[in-house]
Order: sequence, then C-alpha cells, then structure tokens
Amino acid sequence: MSQKDLVDKTPHPDYKTGGAVIFNITVKVEKSIVQLWLQWMGDEIAPAIIGTNYFTKFTILNLLELEDAESSTYAVQFFSDSLEDYQRYIQKFSNDFTEKSFLKWGEKTVSFSTVMQVVI
Repeated sequence: MSQKDLVDKTPHPDYKTGGAVIFNITVKVEKSIVQLWLQWMGDEIAPAIIGTNYFTKFTILNLLELEDAESSTYAVQFFSDSLEDYQRYIQKFSNDFTEKSFLKWGEKTVSFSTVMQVVI
C-alpha cells in the first residue's frame, strides 16, 4: 500500500463554506522543565481550554526534527467545529491562558500560534 492510498480522500462536509479549525500553539520548552510543563499542559491548561466549550478535543505533539540540547518543541492542537468558535475563544479567553503560561514559566518557554482550517 502506498502513502497515497493512506490519505483520506473524503472532503470535509463543509470544505466549500468553511469547516473545522485547528488552533495550533507551537511551544519551545527548556529541557529542565519539559516533564513539569507537559503535565501542566495536559492536566490543567488544555482541559481548561476545552472547558471553554469552543474546542472539542486537543492533542500534544513532539516536533522531532526541532529537538536540540537545550529544548524540546511541542505543538498543542485544539480542534474547533468552526472559525467563529475559534474567534470567540480568542476574544474571550486567549489572553488569560497566555498570561498564565508566562506567569508560570517566564522565559523558559517561547511560543507562537497559527490557525488552520480543515479542507479535506
């Protein structure tokens, strides 16, 4: 079976009018706090973001090719049913979680975010 055969070729039901959205936060984490940060993100922050009811699930991924001696890089992805739900989250809650992260970890983490729309 080729990689081409593994791709789901079924378009998202709303691909022409806008569909599901993934809010991706990429975070570079100092090695000295990686385990504590993963626990905090997985047990506290990500569930709290899901609890806003603007996202349906989350996943945390380790970016393997960005690993270095001092840090590890992770992508935390939150899945939303619509761009409107994502925008409401940003308006109401985004600053709260950004501030919590900075207060807890200071400059031991560096992050940026992107938003992507599922088309297929």
